[in-house]
Amino acid sequence: MEIKDLVASFKLAKHARTEVETERFYNSHLKHVTDYFERIKLTDLDNITTEIVDAYIGEMKDNGLSQKTRNNRLGIIKQLIKLKKRPDDYTKEQKLIMEDIKAKKPEPEHYRALSRDEFVRFLNYVLNLSETKPQQLKRKVTMLLSIGSGARNAEIRNIKLEDIDYDHKRIMLRHTKTHVTRHILMDDNMVSLIKKHIELSKPTDYLIQNELSKGTISRAMLQRYFLEATKVLGFQVSTHILRATFITMMIEDGASLGYVMQLAGHKHLSTTEIYLHMVDKKIADEYETHNPLAQIERDSWKPADSIGSSLDSILVGADDFSARA
Repeated sequence: MEIKDLVASFKLAKHARTEVETERFYNSHLKHVTDYFERIKLTDLDNITTEIVDAYIGEMKDNGLSQKTRNNRLGIIKQLIKLKKRPDDYTKEQKLIMEDIKAKKPEPEHYRALSRDEFVRFLNYVLNLSETKPQQLKRKVTMLLSIGSGARNAEIRNIKLEDIDYDHKRIMLRHTKTHVTRHILMDDNMVSLIKKHIELSKPTDYLIQNELSKGTISRAMLQRYFLEATKVLGFQVSTHILRATFITMMIEDGASLGYVMQLAGHKHLSTTEIYLHMVDKKIADEYETHNPLAQIERDSWKPADSIGSSLDSILVGADDFSARA
């Protein structure tokens, strides 16, 4: 199968399994990858080599593309190879490329969670949104669902009224990244808030509904909620950051990784384990800021003369005691 045929199969598969914005995302990166293959006259992935991939990486770096963008385009190459063959049938070069691309995944630092102070400020911002104005209440529900469940952007936007189970205080997520239905949980306050939002805004199908089209709101509209919060708060807020915050706080509070994996909708435990590194870094950051010695000005680290003299006396006395012993 030539590359042009693989591209057609790839597009067909993505069209069937992803939403419109995600499909555009894949198609954009796919075009850049196939344009490169055309320039170097590569028509069959059986002829791809590590040198070709390394040259492409070098070209992307020269063009100033971010690590994230480079990884996305390398991921396209990986998916095209997987579409063409089963792992047992890979050529030697294809095996090397697949391993190399796997090793180039973003470092855990790519995932960012709110600090303790940022979380408190964010929560105060959300809780102060009005519950009598429909637009503000819609934002309030959206943001509290995000931080309280770790649900993704598309998962929140595609919640339908029929998916809400008030009796068991949970919401069914059908439109998930892994294509596996899962539930997110609510407390009594969240249930009450959702009921108030439905009474005020009167959505007919989706929980977070577009008033004009009566369909779900767009990805851009939901992002705008968080962009406005970012401007007010002075630090970045997004569904991705709130998701990372939800997961790290659950782990910090002692929840088992298996339980967090289920709530977050991760396909593999190794994905959840990435957040362990975030917890370690967050603990180190909190220590740097809040440990008792951090409260002392650096210029004040030298003890006063009277304290220094007393300390010298104690140490000399201790030496004398050791000598007698």
